[in-house]
Amino acid sequence: GLFLTSGIPGSPVSMMDKLLATLEILRKRYRFDGYIHLKILPGAEPEQIVQAARLASRISLNCESPSDAALAEIAPEKSLSKVILPSIQKAGELWKAGRLEGKKLVPSGVTTQFMVGPGKEADKEILSLVSQLEKNGLLHHAHFSAFAPMSDTPFENLAPTSFARGFRLYQAEYLLRIYKLSVD
Repeated sequence: GLFLTSGIPGSPVSMMDKLLATLEILRKRYRFDGYIHLKILPGAEPEQIVQAARLASRISLNCESPSDAALAEIAPEKSLSKVILPSIQKAGELWKAGRLEGKKLVPSGVTTQFMVGPGKEADKEILSLVSQLEKNGLLHHAHFSAFAPMSDTPFENLAPTSFARGFRLYQAEYLLRIYKLSVD
């Protein structure tokens, strides 16, 4: 399988067009029927998400933080409530429809990722959002990356987040998803 994403700046719609064109070449010209995980870019159009759901095995879009306030701390140009969550909801609804109707839409589901630490978010905030998305059938699971500062960035002087915190979030998410425990 493969993971297809882009970190190239520019128009998210234009970059998504290029990612989708690449995916279409792989699926149709080269008849690659293996696993493909496609990263949806924030700002992608709803129809691009539909096309991604038809072609990819799994799609994901990074939340990064559990609230607009926490996201503003680390990526003020992004909006969780206006851009990222509506896209996750669209992708999740396609995945849910695929499961209910027996269609081949995103057969491996929808995931997201959180950068743990730099936005001063509480673990309960992260788990509450993940739990809500999973209970609504919109998210297969979440990933958690412990923050590590890098030199020559605005966050170079922030303390790193312990690996243990990210690991505990994985464990807690598993309990929520598999054993249906509540966040409380």
